[in-house]
Amino acid sequence: MTTISGMNYFWAIIACVLLAESRPHKKTEALYSTFHSRPDLRAPILHIYEKNADLVQPGYFFLTPYGGSLAQQTAYIYDNDGELVWSGFGAVGPRTSQNLHVCGYIPHLCLFQGEQQSNGWSRGHGVILDVSYRVAASVEAGGSDGMLADMHVLKMIDGGESAIISTYGPRRWDMTALGHESGVGWILESGFQEIDVMTGALLFEWASLDHIPPEEGLVAPSSSRTGRGTGRSSDDPWDYFHLNSVDKMSDGDYIVSASHTSTIYRVEGKTGEIVWRVEGVGSGGGGYAKLDGLEFSFPQDVRILHEADDETTLSIFDNAANQPGDSSAGRHASGKIIQLNHTDHTARLLRSYPSPRRKLGSSQGGSMQPLDPGGVSTSLDAELPLPGNAIICWGDVGSFSEVDAETGEVALDAGFDNRLDAMLYRVYKSNWTARPLTLPALWTYSLNGSETGSSSMTGYVSWNGATEVRTWKLHGSADGSNGPWIIVDEVSKKGFETAFRVDGYYGRTYAEALDEEGNVLGSSKVTETFVFGAYFDSAEPQFPENRSRRAWRL
Repeated sequence: MTTISGMNYFWAIIACVLLAESRPHKKTEALYSTFHSRPDLRAPILHIYEKNADLVQPGYFFLTPYGGSLAQQTAYIYDNDGELVWSGFGAVGPRTSQNLHVCGYIPHLCLFQGEQQSNGWSRGHGVILDVSYRVAASVEAGGSDGMLADMHVLKMIDGGESAIISTYGPRRWDMTALGHESGVGWILESGFQEIDVMTGALLFEWASLDHIPPEEGLVAPSSSRTGRGTGRSSDDPWDYFHLNSVDKMSDGDYIVSASHTSTIYRVEGKTGEIVWRVEGVGSGGGGYAKLDGLEFSFPQDVRILHEADDETTLSIFDNAANQPGDSSAGRHASGKIIQLNHTDHTARLLRSYPSPRRKLGSSQGGSMQPLDPGGVSTSLDAELPLPGNAIICWGDVGSFSEVDAETGEVALDAGFDNRLDAMLYRVYKSNWTARPLTLPALWTYSLNGSETGSSSMTGYVSWNGATEVRTWKLHGSADGSNGPWIIVDEVSKKGFETAFRVDGYYGRTYAEALDEEGNVLGSSKVTETFVFGAYFDSAEPQFPENRSRRAWRL
C-alpha cells in the first residue's frame, strides 16, 4: 500500500486548498473577493439582488464603502455584474475616500480623501486622478481659517476650470439658550467654496452662520441623530446645519441642501443671500408650498435638472430621516424629481422612486443620479416620457439601485453583506476608459513541475483598473529561461481575475493583455512558476539562501 510522507501530505493539503480557492465562492458564504495574482487586495463582494439585463444601462459603478468592519476602506469601481474593476487600496491614500465619480475634467476621476470625523464630517482635500489613476491635481480649501474641505461636495464646473467643495469647521458660540451650563459652547459651521483648480484661488465662499441662524436647526445638541454633536468641545461641535450638496445655476446662483434644517436653498451668487427656500418635514413651514403629496425630510444630493425663468426642476434624495415629534415616522427613503414654480411659489412632485426592498429612512448619506439629465430636461419641457435610468444610493444601509426614470422599474438592485455593516454615502454610474501605468499581475504554479509526463500548471492574471482588456495571452518558456517563448494559452477575460490551466510545464511565463481588436495593451513581468515541494526534499523545509521564511508562508 502506498503511503504519504508527512511533508508530501502537507503539500497535498495545500494543493487542495488552492484548488478549492480557484473556484468561485458562493456569494452567500464569503464577505470579500480575494485574488491569487493580487493577494494584497480584499474587495467587499457586491451582491446583485435583482437585475433586468434589458434595462441596465452600460457603464461602471463608482462607490466608496466605509465604516463597519470593512477590511479595506477605499474607493472601488464595479461593473454591472458586480465584478470588481478597480480597488484604490494603497493608491489613493490611507484615510477615508468618498464621493468617487467621473468628473468634467477631460475625463478624470474626482474623489475626496481625508480624515473621517466621528460625527459625520471630514477634513481633507479633493483629489483628481487621470485615466491611469495617477494624481493629476488636488483641490484645497482657501478662505476662512479653520474651514477645511469636507467629503460632502466635490463638483467640477466650468469644464473643469473650477470646483465646488464643501467646508466644515467648529466655531465658539453662545449656547445659553440651548441649556449649555457654561454658556459658551461649540457650533459646527458648514458652507462651500468655489476654487480655481489650476491656481487654487478662492473665487467664492459661503458660510452657514452668516445667513442661517442656529435656531433653524432641527437637531438639538446630543439628540439621537448620528452626527449631531454635543457642542461641548471643538472636537464635538453641535452640527445645526449639515450642508450636504451644492450645485450651480446658469446665472451664477447656487442650490444648497442642508440635512439638519431639512431645507433646500437658492443662494445668490454674489452676496450669498437666500433667494428662496423649499422646506421639508419638520422645518418652519415657510418657503414654497408643497403640492401633489410632496414630502421630504433631511434632503441629500440635490441636483439641477432644468432651469427656466419661471420654474426649476431638481432631483433629490429624500433621506426620510425621523426626528422626535415630526410626521416622517414610517416614511421610506426615496429618490425624487420635483418642480418648483417661481410664479406661484409652489413645489410639486413629478416622480418618486422608493427602495425595491422598502428601506426606512437613512440616518446618513444617500444620493440620486439621473443618467440622462439633458434628456430629462427635454422631456419635462415637452411632457414626454423621461429617458434613461437613475442611480439611487440608499445611504447607511450599504446598497443602491438602478431604476427606469420613467416607470421606476428596477433595472438592478445591489449591495454589500449586512455582516459588514458598510455604509455608502454616494454611488455614481458612468462610462470610463482607463489604462493603468502599473503592470498586469500574474501568478502561476504547478503541483509537480516537469517531473512527470502528466505535468500541468495553473495561473491567475489581473490588471487592477484596466477597462479595455478582452483577452489574456499566456507565453511560456519550457526550460525555465528567458526564452524561447511560445504561446501556451489564450483565454477571454473573466471578472477581475482570470484563471487558466495548461497541460505541460513552463518554468517561466508572462501574460499579455489584448483589447477587442487584438492589440497589446500591456504585459506582466516574467514570473517563475511556483512548484510545490521544489525546495523541500526532506521532512524539515530547507529555505534557499537569502529568502526569508515569511516569503514561503502560504
